[in-house]
Amino acid sequence: MRYQLRYLPSFVEDYWDTLQYISHELYAPQAARRLLDHTDKSIAMLADSPRFGKIFVTLEGKETPYRRLVVRKHIIFYRIDEQAQTVFIHRIVYGARDLERIVDKLPND
Repeated sequence: MRYQLRYLPSFVEDYWDTLQYISHELYAPQAARRLLDHTDKSIAMLADSPRFGKIFVTLEGKETPYRRLVVRKHIIFYRIDEQAQTVFIHRIVYGARDLERIVDKLPND
């Protein structure tokens, strides 16, 4: 069964900011286009395989309700709602950032 994909405002803002930064600040519009293509394909895959991403585990070994999907040098954080058959896409961030701190700020419902 296919899951619905829901893009949360935090993801949309991250995504836009990231693409703008790569394209305009780094002067690399082709790299921004490649990230866009890879991200869109990776997220679309979650509709059929929502468990593809690994569960995000803290440094202390605690599992979180979030999964992470690596796309090039970026990490997408998402959560699966089994009852609603929906994948909620929360954030996309550069992989070198403090990921645990970012996940700590995500809702835990």
